[in-house]
Amino acid sequence: MDFLKDLENNSILLLPSNIKNKVLDYINDNKLLLNIKLMTFRDLKVGLLYDYTNEAIYHVMKDYNLSFETAKDFINNTYYVEDKDYKNDKLNTIVKIKKELDKNELLIRDPLFINLLKSKSKMYIYGFTTINKLQDYLLNLASQYIETEPKDKEANDYKHEAYRLPTLEDEVSYVAEKISDLISAGVELDYIYLANYSSEYYFAIKKIFGLYHIPVYLKSETKLSDTVIGKYFIDNICNDMQKYLDKISKKFDVDNNEYNSKVFNKLTNLINTYYWASSYKDIKDLIEAEMKTISIPTDHFDKEIVTTNIVDNIFNDDEYVFLLGFNQKSIPKSYRDEDYIDDAIKTDLMESSIEQNKASKIRYSTAIKNIKNLTITLKETSISSTYLPSTLIDDEYIKMIKVDSITYSKYSDEFNKLLYATRIDNLIKFNEQTEDLKDLHKSYDIPYKSYDNKFTGIDKNKVRSKLETKGYSYSSISHYFECPFKFYLNYYYKLEEFETSFSTFIGSAFHEVLEKCLDGSIDIDDVYYQYIEDHKKDLPYTEKEQYYVDKVKDELYFIVETIKNQYESFTGEITDEWHEKGIEKSTEELGLNTNIKSVFKGIVDKCIFVGNDVFIIDYKTGTSAHLDRDHFEYGITIQLPIYLFLLKNLNKDYTIVGMYLQHILQGLVYRNGNKDYTQLKTDSLKLDGLTLDDEDKISEFDAGYTYSKLITGLRKKSDGTWMYDNRIITYEDQDKLYDMIKNLIEECINKTSDAVFDISPIKDKTVDGCKYCSYRDICFRRNNDIHYLTPPSDEDEEEEEGDDNE
Repeated sequence: MDFLKDLENNSILLLPSNIKNKVLDYINDNKLLLNIKLMTFRDLKVGLLYDYTNEAIYHVMKDYNLSFETAKDFINNTYYVEDKDYKNDKLNTIVKIKKELDKNELLIRDPLFINLLKSKSKMYIYGFTTINKLQDYLLNLASQYIETEPKDKEANDYKHEAYRLPTLEDEVSYVAEKISDLISAGVELDYIYLANYSSEYYFAIKKIFGLYHIPVYLKSETKLSDTVIGKYFIDNICNDMQKYLDKISKKFDVDNNEYNSKVFNKLTNLINTYYWASSYKDIKDLIEAEMKTISIPTDHFDKEIVTTNIVDNIFNDDEYVFLLGFNQKSIPKSYRDEDYIDDAIKTDLMESSIEQNKASKIRYSTAIKNIKNLTITLKETSISSTYLPSTLIDDEYIKMIKVDSITYSKYSDEFNKLLYATRIDNLIKFNEQTEDLKDLHKSYDIPYKSYDNKFTGIDKNKVRSKLETKGYSYSSISHYFECPFKFYLNYYYKLEEFETSFSTFIGSAFHEVLEKCLDGSIDIDDVYYQYIEDHKKDLPYTEKEQYYVDKVKDELYFIVETIKNQYESFTGEITDEWHEKGIEKSTEELGLNTNIKSVFKGIVDKCIFVGNDVFIIDYKTGTSAHLDRDHFEYGITIQLPIYLFLLKNLNKDYTIVGMYLQHILQGLVYRNGNKDYTQLKTDSLKLDGLTLDDEDKISEFDAGYTYSKLITGLRKKSDGTWMYDNRIITYEDQDKLYDMIKNLIEECINKTSDAVFDISPIKDKTVDGCKYCSYRDICFRRNNDIHYLTPPSDEDEEEEEGDDNE
């Protein structure tokens, strides 16, 4: 690039974006005092013609009922048409779009750009292998205002060999070995490049380069729409955007979370481009579509190998390039006649697919000849396909050499161990013995055919960001103490997505009615059937489901009426009542001593207040839910104690007089003694839980507490003591319970943030962490993994999942 020394001051250098940084490095390294402006063809296009924003895309999407990508493609085609009538409807549609956008001032023109060109002494054009028709047209336009001068790019005539490997993984392994040779020889990582990297190679490169401990920067495949912040933004989008973004910033602790900060910056940058919108809700689909195109940048290493493009690029003689996937349809890039504007109707500024393919072949062959240190590889097969060699292979400049799989790595023991295990597999299964098997057997001792199901850990930094962002709830705490590994799979990977069953569907409908209809101001049928109508799309809904929806409505009326009657037991004046109350507190607000800052959330079905005295009630459908104070210390059945903890943190003056489950929709009620069926159903709706040992407080909520018809098991004996003292909780017990819950939450947050996810399900006679778990085929839980709360029985000690010595 010595020509840079001879450029006139106050000039423009038009060049490919690939080499912009290298030009800047050359200027800096050679201490050139140049007053030049770097420009790309895109800069020239939007300067001489026009640019457009997402407002223009929205206009086309709405008026022509198009997707985001198709609308954008249509607008890009407007650069190639003139303002005239064509003999083809497709071209006339593009012209019409162009005129509409222009009329609505949605094409952005730069009135100062031509003056900029006129103010410069000359425009140099450098680094382009080929110039297409539109680019040539732009240069002709520019030449009316500024003198243009092409600068020849340095031309070489290097010859190369292309190494053909059996599989994609063999190809990546070969490249990793060759890169290791360079590193061993002292070549710096940032002098090594991977070219023609595609998503097809992503996992193989991550895996194999990881085995070789080679740091490589691969562009993230995570899109803004896939992030927790992105999903939250779309799900809760509103028109008060500044207030909404401030809320998101606080909720996801953007100031203290590096990853969330990157995501949030991408989001705010995007939203700032929608300054024209009068309603963000109205353009939600547009915003979501554009979010799907925005990648979240990954972290760089201090020194790393990066991916690059060899076309219209420059590589120094001390730089090394590995060109992957030298196969047909990949190199040269091929074009087919399948665009909206096909070859038969393309305008004078558009290349036909044949012209595009010729230019592509020239660009790649020229680029290859110009790189001194180039290693070319190709594959025969991958998991999903077979491949042919690139059409650029010839005997003069690119000669193909077939290479076998790597049989031994000089640099990676991990790779060799994996290879050894594969060789043993092939020997046992197919009686296939390779030459390298003996050498591998002498060099390595691997635990073949043995399996250790212990969770060996994960980098805690990988989980902390998610834990800080998503926060914790009763269910996540409970899952962790049931089995830490189940928490990890559920919470981090979301392997078990919630599926709406008919029973959960009806249960949610009952909750909706109990939230809104207990005071009698809203009709039960209206709320019930509206919920059914709004949510029946979540599951298969036939006449059978409709029959049961109508059938269980009678049960719902009975439940509502019974609960209303229960209110008659209250002697104190109800001062407040909460339904479906959401409580969210940060770890700092809760006074928790934790490794990370996060939030804790809870939704309480119902709280009834008499002044600062509170009854906590949680509705439960089905028969499995229970409250067992003997299990509290193990983090089991602690939903109501957690609500006690949260309420006390809302207001330290609250006195929790009772915390109860109320079992609704239990199914059949069986006769017991002389009670009639209606009385049995009424009794089944009694509150089931713990009551404070303070008769003055109890009497505010239950006048007949000595023989309660409201609370299960609340009864006085003739000597004035409680008949079932396990259902009574003292003030001191509550204080201890508060501290216990605080410690359990701290333990869960600290262990999860330290990535402690052992396979350790809890178990005793009434609790089994494995009972409803979906992951037993993943964890291969063994008997000695179980955390028994009580000594196991002989039956428990029998091996359930296989031989420990396997």
